[in-house]
Amino acid sequence: MTMTTNDDNISTTNNADVDDNVGNTIHEEGEYYQHGKPYEGMCCLCTMEDITEEDGNYVEYQTYPSLQWKPCQFEASVVQQLLDTQFQQYLTRVKSTDCQAELKRLLKNGPPIYIHDKHGLPLAGDNNEKGGDGGDNNEKGGDDGGGAGGGDTHVCKLWFASDGKERSAKLTNSLEGEERERLWQELKKFIIEVGKEVGDDDEEEEMIMSAQQEGNGSIGD
Repeated sequence: MTMTTNDDNISTTNNADVDDNVGNTIHEEGEYYQHGKPYEGMCCLCTMEDITEEDGNYVEYQTYPSLQWKPCQFEASVVQQLLDTQFQQYLTRVKSTDCQAELKRLLKNGPPIYIHDKHGLPLAGDNNEKGGDGGDNNEKGGDDGGGAGGGDTHVCKLWFASDGKERSAKLTNSLEGEERERLWQELKKFIIEVGKEVGDDDEEEEMIMSAQQEGNGSIGD
């Protein structure tokens, strides 16, 4: 099945997104969306490098379930690095931290699936969103995190100005469904019960076995 937009006479196959190489995307419902441009003076909050149309390092992110597009406060190279490393960094922190409070905080919501950063890709309510010319649906200004995106839970898509294409916001090597649940349960084994130290369970087991052996010996006497 083929759908055609009235304005630009662009055809697209149903159930697919097509990009016209100028930052405009035709979604599967036939909706025409035009992505934006970096606002004047925009710079990356991580590297402090300028984010400009000429450099092609501007990124937008879409949040779920509002599906609003917003300007990312990080340049493209930083966003790509987060995509490639955040999941592995999470695993490393869980396995290496010696702070049980941090461990429980890390494991509270389970292994991450999507890219996240409250400074570079804030969700509504993070109190640090900054507006800009980020497309028709972007929020502009406002520090209260309100608006239609107030109930958003995660970043679901990214758009890179460098190639004009949308892509998934899922982290490299991240897991979903049963695989994620199994990993989550495995990582929970790193949590030590309150009042116990590493090796306490082994010592308790030895004491129980010793007591059982002594009891059996008494019966035999």
